[in-house]
Amino acid sequence: MRPPLAKLRRDFPAGSGIIMLEMFEGPIPANTVGVVQSIDRNGIHVKWENGAEHPVNPEFDRFLPFDLAAYAASEAEEDVADW
Repeated sequence: MRPPLAKLRRDFPAGSGIIMLEMFEGPIPANTVGVVQSIDRNGIHVKWENGAEHPVNPEFDRFLPFDLAAYAASEAEEDVADW
């Protein structure tokens, strides 16, 4: 069962980080980090660090919130805001 949109929007606001643990039948590998662009009935729309823009299906994919600030600090040469 799909989580309610209001809960997803609260847990994953636009601009927040997300990390993929496992994508069911999708092109995004595990441990890929992304930035949430928007959320609608089609899923969580994410721009991934590998340049892909692919939605997360909250019903089937496994993912977690991710601290982009800590990630950016550890990867100082990469500007996550430009993904």
